[in-house]
Amino acid sequence: MAPEIQAVGRWIGDTADCLTVPREVETPASAELLTLVAPSFEMRPPEVRHRDSIPDGIARAMAVSWDRGNFPQHAVRFSLLEDVYVVAEGLVVDAAGQVLKGSVTQHSPGEIAHAHAAVKAAMRDRSTPWQTGTYVLCTKRGAKNFGHWLIEMLPKAYLAQQHLGSMTPRYIVPAADGGMRQVVGDSLAMLAIDPAAVLPVGPEPIWIERLILVEGLTHHGVYMSPLVMECIDSLVARVEGTGGERLFVTRTGASRRFVNEAEILRYAEVSGFALVEPGRLSLAAQIAAFKNAKEIVGVSGAEMTNIAFAPRGARVMNIAPAGMPDTFFWFIAGLRGHTYAELRCAQTGPCRGVAGWDTDLVLEREDMYDLFRNTA
Repeated sequence: MAPEIQAVGRWIGDTADCLTVPREVETPASAELLTLVAPSFEMRPPEVRHRDSIPDGIARAMAVSWDRGNFPQHAVRFSLLEDVYVVAEGLVVDAAGQVLKGSVTQHSPGEIAHAHAAVKAAMRDRSTPWQTGTYVLCTKRGAKNFGHWLIEMLPKAYLAQQHLGSMTPRYIVPAADGGMRQVVGDSLAMLAIDPAAVLPVGPEPIWIERLILVEGLTHHGVYMSPLVMECIDSLVARVEGTGGERLFVTRTGASRRFVNEAEILRYAEVSGFALVEPGRLSLAAQIAAFKNAKEIVGVSGAEMTNIAFAPRGARVMNIAPAGMPDTFFWFIAGLRGHTYAELRCAQTGPCRGVAGWDTDLVLEREDMYDLFRNTA
């Protein structure tokens, strides 16, 4: 059972009266608990078919990471903050009403301002839910996405457990629904984290007595620490592989579907690829399905995060919309020692999601034939 949130309020002096616009500040150096040094690593630019179809601005943005080559040693910092608010998917606001920059993860200025106003109102009415004890922040903007949770949030819990276990911290996680709620619970259980030490939170402000903020582990689209894979290794070690060696990852019912979906699925099967729809599987079943994979083909999306469970040397072909700016799966593949390539597809029809690349995709027959033949 999760720890109970006590809605008795917390009033910190007259702070709320002087809050105006959000001021973003760095985490105080005096709050440092622990710093881990992530090792350096090398990355090669991906092989990209139809690279010229990527819009110039998006291509330039991805090239910042793709063409970097060497990623030097990187500090992962654990800081202990007292008397802070957590609001709006992981934003941290201190008792002076300042937003901690280390908690800003793809939040827009408008979202930050709205969150700041919610904290200000919570301080004034003195009815903010509060929680005593020490908590590790394991939620962020978009943490209800399978990939963001597994690669960017769960490793924070793992590393805190490994290095700060003597503090017996609890863990703040996103209040997810449905399948993601199960994934969050199952993944924490696989790390032997007691469900009673887990606090799911929504967007409303909550006061935390002591909060451990982890910075430097990932920067979405720009950096991913090798330390992330220690957590993934821990999960993989707990599951026996049951899947095939050649997988085609499907997204039935989701955005980014092929206009000739049925034909592609048939061709994949006759070419020797097992069809896998990760969204219909438990976390353990997803790990089992990918653990023995040597060749993985699929459309860019949360389901492709499962390549992290595949062994070193696996070949990964990520099929992506031409206009999708993404380096997430390239980072995962590089850190796992996979051979990684992309095939960029033309987009068609209306947007079926929240972003401009959430459309149907056109995979030409020539590409389809080459795609499965070249991975054989």
